[in-house]
Amino acid sequence: MDPSVISHVLHRPTIYQKPWQTRAFISAVIGESLLSSEGGKHHRQRRIADQAFSERNLQSFLPVMFGRSAQLTEKWISIVEKSDDEKAVIDVFHWIQRSTLVGPPSTRTIYLTATDRRLRMSLAR
Repeated sequence: MDPSVISHVLHRPTIYQKPWQTRAFISAVIGESLLSSEGGKHHRQRRIADQAFSERNLQSFLPVMFGRSAQLTEKWISIVEKSDDEKAVIDVFHWIQRSTLVGPPSTRTIYLTATDRRLRMSLAR
């Protein structure tokens, strides 16, 4: 799909609105949010969310994210190495879910729970 067409649609919310059925479904599933709102309400929510996702804000997370990614990779490799034939099945979604931001925003701490051993997805080494 042409990125310029996507940009055109996304930057003209008064012309291209979600159908009411889509908004109703999204609201029922995840509640009233940026994804389900339109017009002024969407604009206000978007301005608030934009501050959190500014380039400067996101860049401040990079060192922590890269560090935690390296730790998670090491954990997966150790699981593979501890297996009998150096093969393991790892549920990547399960582990990624447990890599969450915890604590006040100023700490930028990521927490990984490494206690669950249910592994399902193959890890190629």
